[in-house]
Amino acid sequence: MKMKKSSKEVREEKTETCENNKATKRIRFYQRYIAQFIEIAVSMSVSVMAAGSACLILNVRAASPRSPD
Repeated sequence: MKMKKSSKEVREEKTETCENNKATKRIRFYQRYIAQFIEIAVSMSVSVMAAGSACLILNVRAASPRSPD
């Protein structure tokens, strides 16, 4: 036997569902934002490491004693 809900109960349920949907959208947005941030941070750190190692190699070559030509 199904009891008919009052309009107030129905409104409360709809409001709750709407709030849950907003929260889910917000979470998805932040997940996407954080994923992009991590991707950018990783690519930047890789670039910095590559540049640093290149500078280190060049400095070692420049500092090493050369044989006179």
